[in-house]
Amino acid sequence: QFSSISIFQIILGYFSIDQGLIVGYFLSSLLVFLILLIEFYKILNNNSQIKIKNCLNIARRFYEFPTYSALGAFAHRLSSNMALIFINKIFTSDIVGMYTLSFRALQFPFTTINWSITNVIYKYISKFNNQDPKSTKPFILKLTAILIIFSIPFIIFFSIYGKEIFIFVFGNEWAYAGELSELIIIIVAIRF
Repeated sequence: QFSSISIFQIILGYFSIDQGLIVGYFLSSLLVFLILLIEFYKILNNNSQIKIKNCLNIARRFYEFPTYSALGAFAHRLSSNMALIFINKIFTSDIVGMYTLSFRALQFPFTTINWSITNVIYKYISKFNNQDPKSTKPFILKLTAILIIFSIPFIIFFSIYGKEIFIFVFGNEWAYAGELSELIIIIVAIRF
């Protein structure tokens, strides 16, 4: 979802659409909702064992899960946006916009890769936990080392050429966002 938010907001910003950030967020949420709805409908149609009544019973049985996870999701969102709240109080909206663009543009490849890995990794962690729980920790440490090694060239490249890349992709008026990207690439990589 984050990737689609960034893509919509960047496209709308490129075409100078008023309220592009808000419209992009809304369109992204709508797109994700429609994709999930279509996938859910396909599953219901292709599997005669799954019934809507059973789904509702499961939802009633596990109604507490969203209650518990909502607090964590709220804390994550708050911590993700806390920097923006403080930056907005200190700097102009132009600088906040530059910061946001550089943060989102840098985060896009990391988020895409992270989402792909996360979807696959759950299967392996579950398998390791069921067969040999002691093998889970070395597996996670090895994966973490691989991700750090993968991140290093990206960090170095953007630390050196961030401004030039932003000028090439977004135009001269976004040069300052490129300068910011040279500074915040490490923050984005750590969140990876």
